[in-house]
Amino acid sequence: MHAIERITLPRRSVPQGNDDIDTFLFGNRVGYCEHYASTFTFMMRSQGVPARVVTGYQGGELNHISGEWEVKQLNAHAWAEIYLANKGWVRIDPTAAVAPSRIRQGSPFGVARNSDAIAFAERLESNSALYKSLSTTLRAMNAFWQNWVINYNRDKQASLWQKLGLSALKDILWIVFLVVLMPLTALLLWWLRQRAASRQGDAIGQTMQTFVRHLHKQGINKPGGLPWSDFIRQQDFGRLQPNAEHVIRCYYQLRYAETGELSALKQAIALFIKKSRQQ
Repeated sequence: MHAIERITLPRRSVPQGNDDIDTFLFGNRVGYCEHYASTFTFMMRSQGVPARVVTGYQGGELNHISGEWEVKQLNAHAWAEIYLANKGWVRIDPTAAVAPSRIRQGSPFGVARNSDAIAFAERLESNSALYKSLSTTLRAMNAFWQNWVINYNRDKQASLWQKLGLSALKDILWIVFLVVLMPLTALLLWWLRQRAASRQGDAIGQTMQTFVRHLHKQGINKPGGLPWSDFIRQQDFGRLQPNAEHVIRCYYQLRYAETGELSALKQAIALFIKKSRQQ
């Protein structure tokens, strides 16, 4: 570890070769965290200690616009693990011996990059507040597009309703239906029935006018305030008396009981007129 402490992190890309560990220890003495981890692992194995290199990501950054954690290539890291009989696999990060800040907050000089352009872009984002703000906004927009357009589904819809306070939207709609729509529906049905009854009443009245006109031609006029049943009993229609009373029964069933048929009233009136003309 004392030898490793005299090795530094690079400020530019490190050439790769066939003897990276030898070059790292005895040559340029510059390397990334993967060089530290692999060299430490080699040293442990040379002493008979089981060791392995582990790669992953260390740290991350919260995007305050999208509310999501962003883990970039900037956060790529490598460390070592050694096996101890009484503890199992134990994590050891040799990079911390040289660059503690790399462990605390990350660094643009961690795992080796395949392109200097990537490292440059990440350094630019780290050092430029304007670029970082713009980059954060663009990534938030991309996250929104992926989550709410590309991957939008029923679960996303339920989540959105819950965030908007509409998780019980179905219950709300039922309440609205019961409180508002049901009375309106009942009112509409009543109006339609009244309209139909009015049309039925007009048809009954027009049919009875045929009976009234025929009586008028016979010199028989019904007073306006006299009920039809009393009027018919006061008249002497002779053999047509049962027919006249049948007309009034059909009329009353339609007008008041709403159990008769308009066709029955028309037939009764037609039969009365036919028989009266035959006398």
